[in-house]
Amino acid sequence: MSVCECRAAMYGHVQSPLFPEPYLADLYIRWYLKVPHGYQIQLTFNYLDIEPSVNCTKDSLTVLHGSEILGKFCGQKSTDKHHPGNKPIMSPDNCLWLFFETDSSNQGSQMHLGFFVFYQAVVMDCGIAEIADPDLIALTEESPLITYNQNISFKCLSKHYKLDGDANFSFDASGNWISERGQNYSQNAPHCVPVCGRPTVDLSKRDRVLGGKTAPAGSFPWQVFLLSGGRGGTSIIGDRWLMTAAHNLEQEIR
Repeated sequence: MSVCECRAAMYGHVQSPLFPEPYLADLYIRWYLKVPHGYQIQLTFNYLDIEPSVNCTKDSLTVLHGSEILGKFCGQKSTDKHHPGNKPIMSPDNCLWLFFETDSSNQGSQMHLGFFVFYQAVVMDCGIAEIADPDLIALTEESPLITYNQNISFKCLSKHYKLDGDANFSFDASGNWISERGQNYSQNAPHCVPVCGRPTVDLSKRDRVLGGKTAPAGSFPWQVFLLSGGRGGTSIIGDRWLMTAAHNLEQEIR
C-alpha cells in the first residue's frame, strides 16, 4: 500500500503506476487531492483501461469524498453512460480521494494499461439560497455574487412585516450559507413575521378624533369590520386594542 498526498494546487494529474505501460498486480494506492478553499475539484478521465469485472470486484478505481462514493470504475467501455470519460466528476468541495486496487489477475497477453485522470480547480458556484416565501421575503441585492466567501442579505418586502432570524449570510468552504452567528441557512432560514396592529404614526402626538386631523394614508394598515350594535370600521392600534367611533358601540355604552 502507498499513499500520495497532492499539495493544494489549481490543477494536476494522477495516473496508474507505469502508465502507459500495464499496471502491476496486487496494488493498493491512495491519492488525496486538494485545491484551495472556495473551489471544487473537477476530474476528467483522459484514459481508462482497467480489467473489467462484475461490480468491479477485481481491479477498480474508486473516487471518494468523505464516506460518499462518487464512482467506482473498471473496464474501458466509453459507451457506458456511467463511464467517467463521458462526463467530468465534480467534488462537493475542495478535496477528495482516489483509490486504485488490483488483484493478481492482470497478467498474460491481455494486460490492461490503467488510467490517466486530469484534475483542476473550478470556482465553487454557491447557487442562490432557496427562499421559502418569495411573496414576503427577498434578497436585498437583485443579482448578488454567489461564489466562495461572498455575502447575501435578506429583507421583508412589506413594512408591515419584520425579519425574524439572521439577515446576513456568507458562503463558506463547506458549501453552506452561514450567518455571522454561525446559523446554517438551510436549517435556520429567516422569515418575515407580521408587525401585528402597529400603526405607522406616533399616536402620542395625534389629536383626538373630535376636531382632529385626517390620518395620512396607510397610518393604520390593518383594520377590522365591526358588527356590534352598529356597523363600522375599526383600526388596530395594538395587539389588544381596537379604535372605532363611539356610535358603533352605542348599545354597549348606554
